[in-house]
Amino acid sequence: MSPENYSIEVFNPLEASDEVIKHFFDIIEEWNIEEDPDEPLIPRESYKKFLLDPHPHSQNYRWLVYPKEETNKIVGYGNLIVNLEGHPNYEENKHIGFFSIYVTRNLRRKGLGSKILRVIISKAKELNRLSTFHCGTSIESGYEFLSYYKGTISIESAENRLYISEVKWELMKTWKKAGLEKAKEKGITMEDFFECPEEIIGEYMHIYTETMKQQPLGELEWKPKHTPESRRLDEKRLADKGLEWYTMITKENDKAISGLTEYFYYEDTPHRIEQGLTGVKEEYRGRGLGKWLKAEMLFRIKERFPDVKFISTGNSTENAPMLSINERMGFKEFRPSKLYKLKLEELDKLVLSKKKN
Repeated sequence: MSPENYSIEVFNPLEASDEVIKHFFDIIEEWNIEEDPDEPLIPRESYKKFLLDPHPHSQNYRWLVYPKEETNKIVGYGNLIVNLEGHPNYEENKHIGFFSIYVTRNLRRKGLGSKILRVIISKAKELNRLSTFHCGTSIESGYEFLSYYKGTISIESAENRLYISEVKWELMKTWKKAGLEKAKEKGITMEDFFECPEEIIGEYMHIYTETMKQQPLGELEWKPKHTPESRRLDEKRLADKGLEWYTMITKENDKAISGLTEYFYYEDTPHRIEQGLTGVKEEYRGRGLGKWLKAEMLFRIKERFPDVKFISTGNSTENAPMLSINERMGFKEFRPSKLYKLKLEELDKLVLSKKKN
């Protein structure tokens, strides 16, 4: 069947019927299984909490693909995410859109992905403010598709996993002991929280943004920015959905925040922990603070979550300092991925020319 035998329908979860929402889950779960066949699927009712409560600072345009003669058989999906006014980094990033495309395996290389891409381009042009796309993938067919459309790799990264059964606990004890000794010598303290204390939230969010910017971002045009207001919004949204956001920080003798680490735990995926941002301010590096934070976090995870099987984190392949720490802890690469950049004007011309051919 040619692409003309398939229809692309707008999917708005807030207006969709239960049957259409089921189709959405069918294709998303197929995608998840292809990426990681051993990972348990998130219960649909839990996923719906996120699906039916969109973030107020971003817009997610979605499309579903059906054979014209079988409107109950989902075969593809596409989406485009853009920031809205009110997002803390709207002005810096309003020209950027993130898209994704998925086509069921047996229908690839038949023009369906390109058909979805044309719909995404049309929406982007309609918005009249986008000039750049980013699209990430960990699937070989995704690499081929984005290369075919002249996407350039902005950054290469990987999901790395640390299985609790493989943690080098004696080394972690050494890191923790060294951290405590240095803390005693320098007057450094460690604090933790689920909700950031009001008295430090301004300083903390400045350091959080600064730490994100210190990571290798390659050719990624997106610029990170987090504020006290965005933190409070995200704390509430995640807590309402059963997700625990736990943070540990170090403070110097003068009470200045010097380092941080965080994890996310979701009650519906009790076998895993998501390690978030870890970093130490540049002027406080070289004293083992990062290792102390990571080791202390591991011991707390072990104590609080005895059923957790592994910790997952994402790292750029260029982030040598963090990769070094993680490798010594026992993290191993699980799934590599690439984030591509495509310019809207060039992509529009290329898609049009290939359609004519």
